[in-house]
Amino acid sequence: MKIFKSLLLFILSSWSLLFSQLNLPINHYILRNGLKVVLLEDRKLPVITLAVVYHTGSRDDPVGKTGRAQLMQNIMFSGTETVPPMGHFAMIRRYGGVVNAFVTEDYIIFYQTLPSSQMKLALWLESERMRNLKIENSFFMRQKELMIAEIRRKIEDEPFAEGFLKLNEISFLNFSYAHPVMGYIEDIENIELEDIKSYYLNYFQPANAWLIMVGDIDIDSSISIIKEFFEQIPSKEVKLSKPPLEGYRRGELRMRTFKKGIYQNMIYAGYPIPPRSSPEFYVLKVIEYILVHDKNSILTRELITKRNIVQEITGEVEEREGSSLFTFFILGRPGISSEMLFAHFSYQMEKFSNNVVGAWEVERAKNALETDYLDNLRDTEGKALALARLCIYNESPHMLNTELKRFLKVNQFDVYRVAKKYFDKDNGVFLYVIPQR
Repeated sequence: MKIFKSLLLFILSSWSLLFSQLNLPINHYILRNGLKVVLLEDRKLPVITLAVVYHTGSRDDPVGKTGRAQLMQNIMFSGTETVPPMGHFAMIRRYGGVVNAFVTEDYIIFYQTLPSSQMKLALWLESERMRNLKIENSFFMRQKELMIAEIRRKIEDEPFAEGFLKLNEISFLNFSYAHPVMGYIEDIENIELEDIKSYYLNYFQPANAWLIMVGDIDIDSSISIIKEFFEQIPSKEVKLSKPPLEGYRRGELRMRTFKKGIYQNMIYAGYPIPPRSSPEFYVLKVIEYILVHDKNSILTRELITKRNIVQEITGEVEEREGSSLFTFFILGRPGISSEMLFAHFSYQMEKFSNNVVGAWEVERAKNALETDYLDNLRDTEGKALALARLCIYNESPHMLNTELKRFLKVNQFDVYRVAKKYFDKDNGVFLYVIPQR
């Protein structure tokens, strides 16, 4: 029976690998001004997603002026001589489209999904703000006020959010990744209009950007139109900051909180891990699915279902261009001390990292990961965002066709080797959040 089960796992694993390589027709160009362009034809629906990714993020925030990148995301909607403030939203929505943007430590992305018949409109809007953003003091001041209000709301209304921010602060010795993407209120108040104008001129250049378009497009005509809108935009060389590759603090820290809504002990844990571009990232992602993905995952099973001492546990491989963290959040049940929480959590992590996990656990995790990965590529937006990540972290949009195979090649011995390397108790940082009685 055991031999049959092993054979079945081998067959299923081999079958997944056989069909895991995608065959998406990804096209990659570089314009004369350095703008990198990625086009992917997907004609299932008459829509497109256009994304523009700038290779700068919160890691470039100056000391004392954190939040600059987050504020810049908002300022990029301030308009130009031909587009009114916030007009970008109105023009896209007029045709039933949606506009989004977000900031990470390593990049800022703006993207919109709209009918393919309005492709030229989206390209024109993005080229306008890349060419000649108009930054007025009144708009700048209003965005600062809104951003500060949003941070206060998050701190007040999301009781668990502050712990994750604190975990980064105490985990990273380097300033670039230690401060929150949204910044600190006192630092945002210090940002001046000239700081934003200088940031725009130095980083929001064609040579520092990727333009990604996915959907109902013709490749030849699309690249011609993109050149028409973008190739004449002047560019200059951008001196990129180097992503920090080391610098961690280890140990335990206790933090008492008076926050409403927090009545139970909780622990935030962070284990130093390598950048997203590392081959070990794929093993670590499989480990995430093994440990905390769903109710059948090991930590959920052991700490919630069997022992009933944890109310909630989550975990995530954080993606960064430089050094990163594998983070966990453990919320104890009422009456469970932080010492007991930590003892049970660290015991399970030690047990996991010192033993070869069953092959069936690895296959279950990979099956779930494969399902999620392919689900995220169902529409044009999902494909565009996946391409954006690979452009920044790996400088290779074509990896989208082979990346899934890297996850599915992971075996139980890879899991053991990587877990043993990174999940030592002395290698992590642990933040105890204790409610004020």
